Amino acid sequence: MSHAYVKAMKPEPIPYRPLGLVANALEDCGLSVSYAYEDLIFVESTVALIKMCEKPEEIILYINSECSEQEAGSLEARLTTAARRQGLSLSTGGRFKLNQKAEKELDITFC
Repeated sequence: MSHAYVKAMKPEPIPYRPLGLVANALEDCGLSVSYAYEDLIFVESTVALIKMCEKPEEIILYINSECSEQEAGSLEARLTTAARRQGLSLSTGGRFKLNQKAEKELDITFC
């Protein structure tokens, strides 16, 4: 009987993304996840984006440029509190704009 030796490759760890915790924080604010793609979470038909960071407990909030300053401030305050209750640390990343590129493609510009 022959034995073949194969050098085992160390598998890349799958990054932990706290989507459930972010969804809970959004629900606490009366909001919901519209769509999640890789490390981005689209909130309530793109009123905001949340970027999940390398450290699972850190998230960054971006608010749509079409949102008023008053609405943006209120959203940031509510989400900061709700995120903290979920063990997350939310920081503000600024604003973003969405542009339709093709039929099913969007271009996100962070401003």
